[in-house]
Amino acid sequence: MRSAKNQRGLRLFGLHAGFVIAALIPILLPASVVQVQAADMQFSAEVTPPNACTMVLRRDGALGISVDKKTLSSKLTGGLSGMVDVYSSGSFDVTAEAPSGFSTVPASGNVGVAMASRFSGIDIFRGRTFSEQDGETPVTLRTGISITRLNIHLIATRP
Repeated sequence: MRSAKNQRGLRLFGLHAGFVIAALIPILLPASVVQVQAADMQFSAEVTPPNACTMVLRRDGALGISVDKKTLSSKLTGGLSGMVDVYSSGSFDVTAEAPSGFSTVPASGNVGVAMASRFSGIDIFRGRTFSEQDGETPVTLRTGISITRLNIHLIATRP
């Protein structure tokens, strides 16, 4: 996140921060070695008074696997979007940036894997409602106190 009002580089939320992945890439593992691991929520911020921003993780995300075993996505059967509520008192830009790869995989497990993210937001209290879009596209939250619920999707593909 960054303040849209004063254009400070306040990067608070990325997909790596808000999407808790509940599975490793089964397409990279032998069928008999499927593991499940929860990831910690990681983020960094520089929010200065009188601005405030709090994120509450409402739901972990989960990845479903495609029939051809080349795609993992929260949009596939068995997948579930991550859900985060953003409470803010300033005008911030929010994004849901995809990580560069998985943090725990077998040797060469991230080779050839392309990550993408999508997210949408719903007004809970004077927040911003917006339809699903690319995770790299910033959305400016309302000035003043607002609560926006974000639904975040992760898509990992491998040729």
